[in-house]
Amino acid sequence: MNPRAIILHLLIGSLWLPTHAAQVQKNAIEKPVKVLGNPDTADIDGLLTDIQNHNRQLADVIASKDTPEVKKEAIALREDVKSLVRKSTGLSATESAQLQQKMNQIIDVTERLEKKAEASDYGAVKGHYEKLQPIVKSIQGVGGKPRQVRERTSATSPEQVAVGSEVQRLLTDINNHNTRIRELISAKDFAVIKKESVQLREDVKALVKNSTELSQEDQTRLEQRMNHIVDLTERIERNADQSDASDLRSLEQKLQAQIKNIQKLVTGTAEKNR
Repeated sequence: MNPRAIILHLLIGSLWLPTHAAQVQKNAIEKPVKVLGNPDTADIDGLLTDIQNHNRQLADVIASKDTPEVKKEAIALREDVKSLVRKSTGLSATESAQLQQKMNQIIDVTERLEKKAEASDYGAVKGHYEKLQPIVKSIQGVGGKPRQVRERTSATSPEQVAVGSEVQRLLTDINNHNTRIRELISAKDFAVIKKESVQLREDVKALVKNSTELSQEDQTRLEQRMNHIVDLTERIERNADQSDASDLRSLEQKLQAQIKNIQKLVTGTAEKNR
């Protein structure tokens, strides 16, 4: 190859490489990444299938007394159930309450199961697994209904569905955090109480931001209740920091009353707008 051809070849290469690198970077940014096994990217049917699979796999690893895998499957099952509750936005108030109750039971049983596995008490582990079976079975029945509800309400605009779904998800999360705080106060788990309190407060703030269908008067009321909840959760966290359980129960009861007020305000407006 003569010198002129070599110089020309190098020049073309120097122009092509930055352009190619930029295109690779652009593709990496624009291309959506689907994380396998991520409950937040799965639909309800997929979640129901995953719950069944984790439940079966949990039985297998309990039988082989594989403690790390027992913990892994128990956590995966629990997270899929949480995600199922979060995505089941088309249920009636009664069905939603039932689903949340079952979720809390599954959280409790799987956490107890993990602790017994860590202690190598597999007799107790099997007992907890047996308690889990009727709850997992019953959650399949309630969790399978949202598709039918979505089909009945398909005439609603995508924007309304998105906003309504987000509000319902936030209401569900707020309830779940409140339930967890109540349970953790009994267990005196102060570090996790603080974490749940922070998450509850942030969800309430997000709920106020997303409740765009309210009248001006109701919006003002909602913001007032949010301020009460901000104050109560911050007081709960201060008590938790000091490992002081004496006032936590009364603060949680006041918090629960404010959450009920928020739910009535938001869901009452939703009923009127149907």
